[in-house]
Amino acid sequence: MARRPAPVAALATLLLAGLALGGLGIRTGLSETEQFRDKPEAVAGAQTLARAFPAGATQPMAVLTNPAAAQAVLAAAGTVDGLAAARPGPAGERVAQVDVVLEVEPGSAAADRAVTALRDAVAAVPGSAPPAVAGADAPPGAVVGGTGTRDGMGSALRVTGGVITSAGVLLAAVFAVLGVLPLITLTQIGIIVCVGVLLDTLLVRTVLVPALAFLLGDRFWWPGRIRRGPHAPAAGDAAPAERVGARD
Repeated sequence: MARRPAPVAALATLLLAGLALGGLGIRTGLSETEQFRDKPEAVAGAQTLARAFPAGATQPMAVLTNPAAAQAVLAAAGTVDGLAAARPGPAGERVAQVDVVLEVEPGSAAADRAVTALRDAVAAVPGSAPPAVAGADAPPGAVVGGTGTRDGMGSALRVTGGVITSAGVLLAAVFAVLGVLPLITLTQIGIIVCVGVLLDTLLVRTVLVPALAFLLGDRFWWPGRIRRGPHAPAAGDAAPAERVGARD
């Protein structure tokens, strides 16, 4: 290393970069049955049910759409691999529900693939508002669900900003209590964590991250893959309200 520092540094950097490439496709988290070191009765019961019924019967999902497109959405859902059943659910004047049961275990990689395929299938149904796939096994992904990145970020700030800010302030107050303890180390930890949480809540989450999303647009989701709703503007296009000069 002393004789040839540059080649050694270059090789070490290439090695670390090669190892880091695996992080681009990493999948964290475990399925519900994999989260225990021992097998509890709940897992044993779920496995017993899975031998007689579809594995996803314990956690059915719902596809929400408008009543006029309910039958078309039902037919589209029935063509998706990995689904055990798709049947009509309750319907109202403005919203209709299609109940969906997976064949695979909830929380598994196969369930994620089935949910992705289901979302793609029902989003392609013509003449309907963008359907929403809901359920414990249908977490939100990097989806632009029909408004685009800019309008979607604005909607997220309006809907969740107050809740997240309140939770962050409450968490900071909890750690600030450590500041009244007689131990200097605990006082330092409490103050540092309190200030860090406040910075994250009031500056990073509320200002920095939304500003980057507004600035970068769809590039904000890199290296994730964008799954765009049927009514979303294309990358680089202005949002519908901006095209007509409207302002909120």
